[in-house]
Amino acid sequence: MNDPHKVMIEGFKCLRCEYAWVPKDLKNPPVTCPRCRSPLWNRQRQNVKMEESATVVGGAEWRKRYAKMIGKAWSDAAYKERLMRDPRAVFTEAGLEVPSSLELAVVEDSVDKRYLVLPLKPAEGEIDEEALAGVAGGICTYW
Repeated sequence: MNDPHKVMIEGFKCLRCEYAWVPKDLKNPPVTCPRCRSPLWNRQRQNVKMEESATVVGGAEWRKRYAKMIGKAWSDAAYKERLMRDPRAVFTEAGLEVPSSLELAVVEDSVDKRYLVLPLKPAEGEIDEEALAGVAGGICTYW
């Protein structure tokens, strides 16, 4: 039964952060997601082999749990020391499972030293120059 009050709106949905939006121009797909800025917004994440008991948390929930870990590390010296010594255990306690094949290292910025982490380079053909230009402006300078 057709409901005359229903309206269908065309738009896009990010397969990374699940944000949905209606662009000004539907003819040209966006280069990046407006929320998470991912140039891979229209591709499913590749599955990573996780432990059988792992609960996969992603997107906003992952960021929330991660931010809570950072806040606790800033306020609790013993927690911070454990995070730096055994990050896998602390991530697991926070509900953030890490693949066993992945090595974790935690480093701490100081007043006179900042760490720059270079993200993993996308596979050949995974990102084009136009998409790269769309995400290249995300620099935070707080020193």
